[in-house]
Amino acid sequence: MDTYLNRLNSVVCTLLACLSLAAIGNYFSIYLLQSSPTGRVAVSQVYEFGVNTALQSEQAHLALDIEADLTSCFNWNTKQLFVYVVVRYETPKNKRNEVIIWDSIISDPEDAFIELESVTSKYPLRDHGKGLRNRNVTVSLEYVYHPIVGLMQSHPVASSTYTLPSSYFRYKDRYRRAVYDDEDADDQPQSRGDNSRSSRSSEARAAAPAA
Repeated sequence: MDTYLNRLNSVVCTLLACLSLAAIGNYFSIYLLQSSPTGRVAVSQVYEFGVNTALQSEQAHLALDIEADLTSCFNWNTKQLFVYVVVRYETPKNKRNEVIIWDSIISDPEDAFIELESVTSKYPLRDHGKGLRNRNVTVSLEYVYHPIVGLMQSHPVASSTYTLPSSYFRYKDRYRRAVYDDEDADDQPQSRGDNSRSSRSSEARAAAPAA
């Protein structure tokens, strides 16, 4: 007669076999679904371009226009999507350069539609040296598919080309206003009436006879 331990072992083995078959079927069934993501990516502006003195390397802060519809990438085997913008270029020093300047993790199909205009790059475009000036770069929008069961896969969505500036500059006016508006507001007087009262108080003290 079977013991309780043997019966438990039989139940667990059967359960694991069923789960394995379900996982394998889940993985191969997604190949019947064809995803068709669409999108667009472009550099709208260079906010800042110069040299990182600590690293002695050129770097640039960019503004990006990103549009993407990744809803077709979601199915019953999708855990999340890692979406990123990568810049690729060649220099005499390094033939292959890849720098990720923006990324996002999408785990909800409702967030799979991206529409961003002039969004600032999360990370600077930084070179291993000084090879960015007047450099032609390729800006690509890609994503990594994270399945519940199976291997992660990287897929391209869209790409465009851009030529970086030939000279350094500290910042663009738009970037300066966006960063420094709050700081400048703290230095301004709160109201016109406060200025008038302060001026009248100064005149009264100046006109008062000395004791």
